[in-house]
Amino acid sequence: MFRKAVLTLALCATMSGAAAAKDREPEVLTRSGKWVVNYDPDACHLLAQFGKNDDPVILRFTRYEPGDKFDLSVLGNKVRSSDYKGSAKINFGLGTFSEGALNGNAGKLKAMFFSSVRLDGWDRKSPNDVPPKVTPAQEASVTGVTLAIRGKRPFRLEFGSLAKPMEQMRACSANLVRSWGYDPAVQQTLLRPASPITAPGEWLASSDYPMAALMQGHNGQVQFRLDVDPKGAVAGCYVLARTSPDDFADVTCRAVSRRAKMQPALDAEGKPVRSFFVTKVHWLAGG
Repeated sequence: MFRKAVLTLALCATMSGAAAAKDREPEVLTRSGKWVVNYDPDACHLLAQFGKNDDPVILRFTRYEPGDKFDLSVLGNKVRSSDYKGSAKINFGLGTFSEGALNGNAGKLKAMFFSSVRLDGWDRKSPNDVPPKVTPAQEASVTGVTLAIRGKRPFRLEFGSLAKPMEQMRACSANLVRSWGYDPAVQQTLLRPASPITAPGEWLASSDYPMAALMQGHNGQVQFRLDVDPKGAVAGCYVLARTSPDDFADVTCRAVSRRAKMQPALDAEGKPVRSFFVTKVHWLAGG
């Protein structure tokens, strides 16, 4: 009896270990439809659906300006969470990196929202670091993304090469800049972009928090664009995306327009030119 019990326990341990190893392997979901490029007036969205129609996962890339960064949204039950904040390890095939996220809803679907993501996961180590360009060859080599969220089984979304979808996103971004009244060719060849003189963190104060939102414990985020004239003055503030309530958007633009100190962009010949600066602010009650 003793030997039989030991054998049974050993077998259970082996089976349990095998099950645990399987749980650590990413679940693979394939794209179930075509990529869709959404030309929003204030942003460019690239999205696709994965898995079964009754339990889909939707992946969305969003760009608010030309460049290599994008916001990444993952929608579906696989990212369900009761916490406001979250994080995940992300791998597009160019290296694994960790990203913080906000958890919430997108319509009836649960969602994770990641800000300022790059395919290669590059992160600035010091203010003077110059980000490398993500090349078309790198984009073409990306065929899926693996997400590992703490406490959940990792999953991989297989979508095929990003070469053509990213080409479409660049075309969309150029049209976006043109719709704002800028020449995309001039903006792409700037010697220096419009940039803050004072730290953006100084543009808003805790006393700016909308009182009604603070009393109710509401959090929010606002993506906005500043138009900067050739003298470095803020010529306009435009909300590109925001969460409810609208108070956050109204307060953000009023305060930033009053306090932001900018240096103007320089064109390819070194002359000051009109340009823009896009950034995002997170409003956290009690943060």
